[in-house]
Amino acid sequence: MRFKKFNRKQKECIRAHGLQVSKWYLLRETEFYLILYNPESKQKLPIDKFVKEFVKIHTVRVTDKSRKIHKKERRIGGNGED
Repeated sequence: MRFKKFNRKQKECIRAHGLQVSKWYLLRETEFYLILYNPESKQKLPIDKFVKEFVKIHTVRVTDKSRKIHKKERRIGGNGED
């Protein structure tokens, strides 16, 4: 099986899904999805091609003793919809 290198748009899309580019290979590209392959876990993962950025909404501080910070995040599609 031959894997392909990612181009710039594909790398941006993979990062927008919160994945590390160095751990994935491009198995195949369809009209709406990138099919990725992780050789360590032997996992195939289809991701949406049109997700452009990973946006942090806000940070909420928890009032318990540990004072952990939890970040809520969302993905925004390429067409500007939530």
